[in-house]
Amino acid sequence: MRKFTWIALLCVFWPSVGLGGPCSDFSWYVSRDMVMPEILRQGQDALRAGQLLEARNMFATYLNEQEHGQFAEGTRWVMASLPDPLDEPERAKFQRIERLQAMKMSDPESVYVPWAVCAMGNVYWEAGWFSEASGIFEDFLRSYPDHPLAGGVMVEAGLGYLSNKQYLEAALILRRVVEEPKWSGHRLKAALGLADATAMAKAWKQAYYWYRVVEAEKPELIRRSGNSSYQYGLTELSIGNPAMAISRFLLTVNLHPHEEPAGMALNQISEKLRKDGHEYLALYFADQARQRFPDQEPGRRGQAALTRWVVTFVTQEHAKEDWVKVYHRFDDLEIYLSLSWDYVLETAGMLSHALERDVADESLLWMGQAYQALGEYADAVQTYTRLIVVTSSDDRRQTGQDRLARLLQHQMRSFYDSKAWVPLLKFHADYQEAFQLVPLERERLFMVAQAYQQVNLPAEAWHWYGQLLKEYPDSPFREDIRLQQVVVAQEQEIKSLVQEAGASYLREFPNGQGRGQVETILALEALTDKRYAEAIQGFSAALQYLDGEMEQRYVLRNRARAYRALGQMESVVQDLRQVVSIQPTQVSDVLRLGDAMFDHGDYVEAQHLYDQALAFDAPPALHTWAKYRLAASLEYMGKSDEAAALLAEIRQLQTRSPELEHTIRSAATAVLDEMSSKEMPPTRIPDAPIQS
Repeated sequence: MRKFTWIALLCVFWPSVGLGGPCSDFSWYVSRDMVMPEILRQGQDALRAGQLLEARNMFATYLNEQEHGQFAEGTRWVMASLPDPLDEPERAKFQRIERLQAMKMSDPESVYVPWAVCAMGNVYWEAGWFSEASGIFEDFLRSYPDHPLAGGVMVEAGLGYLSNKQYLEAALILRRVVEEPKWSGHRLKAALGLADATAMAKAWKQAYYWYRVVEAEKPELIRRSGNSSYQYGLTELSIGNPAMAISRFLLTVNLHPHEEPAGMALNQISEKLRKDGHEYLALYFADQARQRFPDQEPGRRGQAALTRWVVTFVTQEHAKEDWVKVYHRFDDLEIYLSLSWDYVLETAGMLSHALERDVADESLLWMGQAYQALGEYADAVQTYTRLIVVTSSDDRRQTGQDRLARLLQHQMRSFYDSKAWVPLLKFHADYQEAFQLVPLERERLFMVAQAYQQVNLPAEAWHWYGQLLKEYPDSPFREDIRLQQVVVAQEQEIKSLVQEAGASYLREFPNGQGRGQVETILALEALTDKRYAEAIQGFSAALQYLDGEMEQRYVLRNRARAYRALGQMESVVQDLRQVVSIQPTQVSDVLRLGDAMFDHGDYVEAQHLYDQALAFDAPPALHTWAKYRLAASLEYMGKSDEAAALLAEIRQLQTRSPELEHTIRSAATAVLDEMSSKEMPPTRIPDAPIQS
């Protein structure tokens, strides 16, 4: 360790405004019998008054007259630490450090070196280079642990960490000072810093202990500090001494009325009164914080408390006399508030730009709520969108998303219920940025799809579903989107799209809930394209995944048509028997089965089915066809008289003719086509053309 020859000295301490911190007291290392020159005393007075350049000029004058000697040596070190008029403004602090560093290198054995090291740490801290400052202080304490400045360096370093919100580091350093006997002169200052550090770290029991230690020996230390008085109040409140807490908050307000902790104390009093049910007194103290500190955090928090109360009030229903009572109470307390959404909008708008993120976030929620109440939905959407983007709080973001989702869904539902399809699609397009910030909902998915279908824009629906798959690759509704792509492709009647969409669904969701529907659509496409074997395979696969009897009947009916096209009449009959067995029985299916039995040569069964069809309340064309086919069956069975009687009922003709059969068949087919369109399942799968 570096050795110094400590000479008998006269220590003259004076505060240097330009230095500050633990090194603000500069010690002149001179012989006891030496008298300080007058010009140096004047320089010292100038420093006390904060006249740094004047002080520097006086010290320079002394050095011009006296270049050597103990006072001259000390003067050079002091001048190195002071600002120089020739310093570059943006580098002034660092040039001071460079001068001190140069002095230290030129005379490393000087008794002033420890003070210079300490002064460099101070300047680094003033410049905001906290890690460099901490490094300097640590180097000082390692090199000069027994120096008279060491205790002060420790305290100031601890308080520096405290001001930088590094509470643990501050507490560790300050506790070391408190427990070190040789630094007893700094013990109470360190203890108060330790109390503040533990309070700000919310270690309330430890904080309370150290505040009591300081209060027992030197209570004025606490009262002199607005922050310590306020933190002591918070500590009292947190350990369950609310009365003492209020007393300490009031003391903070009275002793330090213009300091920010006084405003925070006013807000704490307001919050405590609110929790105790004294809402008007709570508003009074919040209003005081607002008035006294309008452009500082306490004022903004006071305004937030007032606006929060107004939001709660105007959200609820109140009788007229309640409003009158509130305004009278406000007049008594000289509180000037407007109980309206316009007031909420105005004050929340100002608070939304607050530096305090929690205040700004809550204000955006109030703004959105106010816009909604005033019917300005576009501004409400914009406000909630802004909140979701800028907030760093997961809870606030979730609240914003919930409100935005409800608002957007409400607007979509309004358009949907009134069947305003074009406005619905326009709203959805205009607010895409907002929709992307909220979870994709199944209801919105289908409302938009329905709107596109209603305005006959299946291609747009197809494009939108494609966008959704890109924007929400992990959406829980991905299967629904893929399924709707298949339906929309079918509505566009583009075979390649149907096959592409169907294949994509089956590849991605081989056991999906919509597999039966997709297999049915692909099979219908094959049936229309006369790929009958493929259609039969698809319908058979669909039946394995369809549970509803209505859907099963639909698929069986169409598979029967594919079998008929291939001439596989036994399979046709088998499928149609299953169709007819599904209740309620439909006349169209009875006729189809009757025709299949007739074409298969089973006239007895055909007669039974045609009789059954005639018992239905069916369109005349179907009755006519059933009578005609019944007559034909009877004729094939050798019952010519009965057959002739039925034919006579149809056209009063005695004989059958190809022209008559063609006319009746055409009429019946038209009716069956119309009935089939009404028999479609809720998935909007259309029926295949009838080829009988």
